[in-house]
Amino acid sequence: MKKLQLIIAFLCISVILVAQPGTQRSKNHSYDYSMLSWSDAVDSLHIVMTERYAFTDWKAIKWEQKILNLRPKIIDATANNDSVAFLKALQEYLFTVPDGHISIVNLPDYYKTSIAGGTFGFNMCPVDDGSVLVSMIVEGSDAWQAGMRTGDKILKWNGVNIDEVEACEVYNTMSNYATT
Repeated sequence: MKKLQLIIAFLCISVILVAQPGTQRSKNHSYDYSMLSWSDAVDSLHIVMTERYAFTDWKAIKWEQKILNLRPKIIDATANNDSVAFLKALQEYLFTVPDGHISIVNLPDYYKTSIAGGTFGFNMCPVDDGSVLVSMIVEGSDAWQAGMRTGDKILKWNGVNIDEVEACEVYNTMSNYATT
């Protein structure tokens, strides 16, 4: 079941990346990663990102450095058959691109629970000026009842100024969609 959920989440990422009007697959590249190993699927996604991401130059994305940082984590996750580590590494790779439009949809609940211990009732995302904003909030959640709203700027995380929090800690909670 976990493998199926991973494949669905990974395919959703692929669809989001290529489902823009007028896009086409390259001749020798398939966007269906379901038959690939985790390492091969990540390498294929990386190729798509380097070839198709429109703002690489503008945002000064260093794709080769990103894949060099990612590959050891994927190898470890594969060796340990650890789907949580795989998704965490993939999320870190994607969310270090400074673009609030990049997301992973349909993350399995077991992943969200293992990373964040549950949900907070809101999502946050970094923006180009370095700040972190609330991007979605569930009405009625504890965060909503405390007065948090979409667009609010996150100033601190666990009592630490948000600009001092390690990126991976922030990124690991960004797609923490509320399930209740």
